[in-house]
Amino acid sequence: MSFRDRVLAVGGRGQLRGKLLNLMPVMSGSGPEYDVGQLVTYVNNASMVAPSMLLTSGVTWTGVDDNSFDLTLVDRGNTVTARVFVDDDGHLVDFSTTDPYFTSPKGLQRARWTTPADGWTRSP
Repeated sequence: MSFRDRVLAVGGRGQLRGKLLNLMPVMSGSGPEYDVGQLVTYVNNASMVAPSMLLTSGVTWTGVDDNSFDLTLVDRGNTVTARVFVDDDGHLVDFSTTDPYFTSPKGLQRARWTTPADGWTRSP
């Protein structure tokens, strides 16, 4: 048995779709919480892979200490903030935010989300 989910973001709107065996829909979601979740994913991916994507007027960079800074992105009425941690060489070692939501028995609730990086290598 396999489960596949797909997350979409178009025009500032996020949507989650999940299918069992890639055939039968078993979950879906959309709305403001998913919009924020997709924006968090964008900031996380850009931070780790292409930080220059965050050099726009919608992003605020705020220093915290020698090894961390906060990123805030405002896009289409949604705002997300994350703390980015770097090592002494400036390599990203962790990304942390409390903006995304998770599904609990009480409904959608905010949750802490981190993406630690164990290390970096250079490609030839």
